[in-house]
Amino acid sequence: MNESGSRVSKSVAEAGREALGADAPMAGANFFELGGDSLAAAKMADGLSTDLGVEVPAELIFDADDLQDLAAKLAARLNEPAP
Repeated sequence: MNESGSRVSKSVAEAGREALGADAPMAGANFFELGGDSLAAAKMADGLSTDLGVEVPAELIFDADDLQDLAAKLAARLNEPAP
């Protein structure tokens, strides 16, 4: 995995942990199966927006199959290689 992909993946994992209050591995997990809801998605989107310096709509979290898919979609938005 390259450094830019790692940056996005790490940001997604950290924002997921903060939004869900979880210490569990996040990469292949579905946000909502981990207990996420619309408020947690908004919190996660805000954290990602701040960390990555781009607007991350909560809808992107809703539409992702899992957090790895979310990281790939964010990497594409940032024109970075997929994680």
